[in-house]
Amino acid sequence: MPAQSTIEQDNEFIAHQLTRYLEDKSYREIASVTGHHAETVRRYLRDASRISASFIRKSSSAYNIDANLLLHGRPAQVEEKDLRFVGTSSLLAELGRRITRVEDCMIGRSLANEVQAELEIHVCRDEPD
Repeated sequence: MPAQSTIEQDNEFIAHQLTRYLEDKSYREIASVTGHHAETVRRYLRDASRISASFIRKSSSAYNIDANLLLHGRPAQVEEKDLRFVGTSSLLAELGRRITRVEDCMIGRSLANEVQAELEIHVCRDEPD
């Protein structure tokens, strides 16, 4: 028996994950929610057909499933959760970077306002009385 390609292995994994999260749903129900035909849904969930990105996106959205669970077997990492485990020095460095960015934006906005005010003054001076 020839070895499975990576694509076939990935498809099999995604089909398994979909079946796991949608096990209490009928093919027809999933089809009506995702806009795919029931037979196509059956083939997807039985790993008889390559699963489309559209189907993954629509089913994960419709059934509130993290697409990362379907594709990787684990939820997406949320940055805020990770902050609990970041060292103080890293947190302070990131805070400093963000403060600098905010300051740069404020300085840029202030300069833009000054230039705009100068242009308005020049426009007013150039207008005939």
